[in-house]
Amino acid sequence: SHDIWYKLVRETGKIPPEFKDALEEVGVHYDDIEIDIAEQAFKCEPIPGIVVHSRMDEVSTKSQAVFDTKTSSGNVSYYQKPEQLLFYAWRLGMNGIVIRRGAFLVEIWDKDRTEIIGYKVITSNLKMGVN
Repeated sequence: SHDIWYKLVRETGKIPPEFKDALEEVGVHYDDIEIDIAEQAFKCEPIPGIVVHSRMDEVSTKSQAVFDTKTSSGNVSYYQKPEQLLFYAWRLGMNGIVIRRGAFLVEIWDKDRTEIIGYKVITSNLKMGVN
């Protein structure tokens, strides 16, 4: 799914449509999100000799949001923790891109990973010391 989604996002500037209903359920209007960065590699050297490479799935600079697509076969509570999204916000901030919110876009499979049983969006407000 990930490769197909990446291609679709690059072509349309939209989050994969499979997540439309799940986004609406958390109050995010699908049509308002414009993805302008998809699977773009970033690197920085925050400390001399230490190079950090990052690749975010989807970023909307207009909405000041970062999205990360995941797959899961059951419990999605792990994605309630926003540390990965906070890191992405910090990393993008080093390039002058302000991120104030993020979301994990989770495709949920059955336990045998033979069938998709749903989609869930888990959002986070990302406070990075920016007003």
